[in-house]
Amino acid sequence: MNSRKSKAIRRLARFMAVQYVKDRLLSEEMCEGKSDKELVKAVPTHGYFRSERTIRVGYTSLRWFIKQLKKRPESTYQELLERAKI
Repeated sequence: MNSRKSKAIRRLARFMAVQYVKDRLLSEEMCEGKSDKELVKAVPTHGYFRSERTIRVGYTSLRWFIKQLKKRPESTYQELLERAKI
């Protein structure tokens, strides 16, 4: 993958992860006045989990957002969450 494309995907994945934190994890009062860098820290850090002898990427981790956007770069935030059934 081209470095420009991978940088754009990482940037979009970070934005979607922040949206996830704002929508699902923290209340509006807790998000108010915090920067995106602080909110990214609230994203689940466990990128992987074991399931039946297989290591899988954990849902809604930053790594998961990147992987999903590599498969379908035109996806929106809502489409990703619907595909994950969250």
